[in-house]
Amino acid sequence: MSGRSSPRFATLGPDGTDHDLVTLSYPAFSHPDGAAATLIDDFSEGLATMAGGRAEIARPRTLALQPATSGYADISAWPEHVPASSIVRVAEGLLDGAWDSGLTAIELAEQNPGKFRIDAVIGTVDDPWLVYGRKRVAGAGLVAWPESPSSRLFRPSCG
Repeated sequence: MSGRSSPRFATLGPDGTDHDLVTLSYPAFSHPDGAAATLIDDFSEGLATMAGGRAEIARPRTLALQPATSGYADISAWPEHVPASSIVRVAEGLLDGAWDSGLTAIELAEQNPGKFRIDAVIGTVDDPWLVYGRKRVAGAGLVAWPESPSSRLFRPSCG
């Protein structure tokens, strides 16, 4: 990551106005390496977001995510999905302004108050995790956790 954010411009919307046409063409002219423009419907809200050093993205287009997380939420509202190697890389890209949205840990928003908006909370996810090594941890027998949450689901109930 470069650590340097792409410029972000904001103007009054909606789509199709003179503001829209001029502002959306300016980033391509002045910053062809990745500037973006955002349309804001409410003048007062626009001033507040600009004064606070941020421009809210009303209609995010890009969603960065680690591909294995794509089933955690409905991602159909974002037309462009950007694969990232981990949720940490998603967070770094959001901080750098590389994309509009991302599936990452909620702590990113908590650690950067006023910079991000949380559109959905997915909650915790139970992931299976395998770690491979050079030595066996058991002979030829089964390696299992008898009191694991999943084993309790399949244990016959008593009584």
